[in-house]
Amino acid sequence: MKSESQKGALVELRNTVARDVNDIAELLKIARPSLEKEYPLDSLRAPMQHYPEGQFVVYYEGKLVGYCSTFRISKELAFRKHTWDEITGYGFASLHDPFGDYMYSMDLCVHPDYQDLKIESRLERARKHLCHDQGLKGIVVAGKLTNYWRHCKRYATVKEYLHAVLSHEVIEPELSNKLQAHFHILDVLEDYNSGHDESHKQAIHLVWHNPATMEQQISSTAPVFGLPRMVRLSLIQYKQRKIDSFDRILSILQGK
Repeated sequence: MKSESQKGALVELRNTVARDVNDIAELLKIARPSLEKEYPLDSLRAPMQHYPEGQFVVYYEGKLVGYCSTFRISKELAFRKHTWDEITGYGFASLHDPFGDYMYSMDLCVHPDYQDLKIESRLERARKHLCHDQGLKGIVVAGKLTNYWRHCKRYATVKEYLHAVLSHEVIEPELSNKLQAHFHILDVLEDYNSGHDESHKQAIHLVWHNPATMEQQISSTAPVFGLPRMVRLSLIQYKQRKIDSFDRILSILQGK
C-alpha cells in the first residue's frame, strides 16, 4: 500500500501476499510464545483467498514486524456471543460474507521488539480506511485482557475487572489502546479462546463505528457500558467591556 520513512529506515505497510506466509508464521511464534500449537499455514493463506484487501503486513527494513487479518461479516453474527473458533471458522475465515456490513478482526500481532514504531496504530488506520472505502458500518474485535491473571484473585469476574480498568484502578494496555482508538465495549465474551491463559479464556467484545454510517446505526448498537466517560471541549472567552449607551453599541458594530 505505502512506504514511509522512520528515522532513516523504511517502513512498508501493504496488503498480505502469498510470499509473506512463512514470515507471518515466524512472527506468530515470537509474538505469541504461549500458543500451544502453531497456526497451520493453510489457515494463514485462507483469508487472502476470501478477502485479500482485508489482510495487512508491516515490514521494517525488510523484516516483518506487524500483521493483521480480517474478514467481512453480518451484524447478526458479529454482535452475538461467540468463541474465536466459531466466528473465524477455526482460523480459516470461512464465515466471510462479501456482502457483510462489518469487518471482523481475526488477528493482529506486533513483534515485541518493535512496539515503539506504533505498528498497531498503523494497522488500525489501514483497517479503518478500508471500512471507509467500502462503506462498512464498523469493525468488531475481541480484545484480550493480558493482565487479568495478575488481578483475578481481587476481581472475581471479568466484568468487575473491566470496571476497575475503566476506573483506572488497574492498567490493561490493549483494552486502553482500543478505547483510545474510539472502540466501544459491547460485552464480555466468556470462554472465547482456549489459548488466552492470561485472560482466563475471556475477551472484551468491542466495536468501532464508522463515522460515515454511525448516525444510522448508533441507536441500535449502544455499548452496554455506556457512552464515553470524557468529552473534550474547546472554549474561547472574549474580553468584556462596559457600554454606557446604545449609541456606543452602534459605533462598535460599525467598527468605530
